[in-house]
Parts: sequence; C-alpha cells; structure tokens
Amino acid sequence: MTSQNLIAPVLLFLFSAILQAGRKETSINASSRFAKILETHFPEMRDSSYQHKTEISEKLGAWNCDYSGLIRHILRRHFPRWESFFCPA
Repeated sequence: MTSQNLIAPVLLFLFSAILQAGRKETSINASSRFAKILETHFPEMRDSSYQHKTEISEKLGAWNCDYSGLIRHILRRHFPRWESFFCPA
C-alpha cells in the first residue's frame, strides 16, 4: 500500500470527526495540521501494509495498520487532547 492510498480516507474521516467535535481549535486548522504531519511521515515510510493489527515503527519506517490505527497513532503522537476524545481507552 502506498502513502497516497492512505491520505484521502484519513483526511475525510478526520475532517468530519473534528467538525462534529466542536472543540476550540478550528476544524480547518486541525485538518491542515494533520495533513502536514502525514506529509512529513510519507517520505520516511519504507514499508507499509494494510492490516488490522497496528504495528508502526517510525524509526524503522514501517507503517503496518488499517486507517483507524493510522489515525489513532497520529492523534496519540501529535494531538493528545483529540486522541482521548475520539479514541477512549
């Protein structure tokens, strides 16, 4: 799976979820930040595959996950306030 295959569904999901959340940060700013974060990770990806178990190692460039795993990983690392809202434990 290439990085281009991941970005559209991820951004669509995130944008709609943020619109419904009604948080202080505007949805456009959060979506833009999320997109930029993904863009910085794409050149570092050496291996990626679609699988339900999330196995991400940024250091090794391995991104093996499904869309929800990718979203959760980005939220956890870069948007901890949002991750707790969208992905309760």
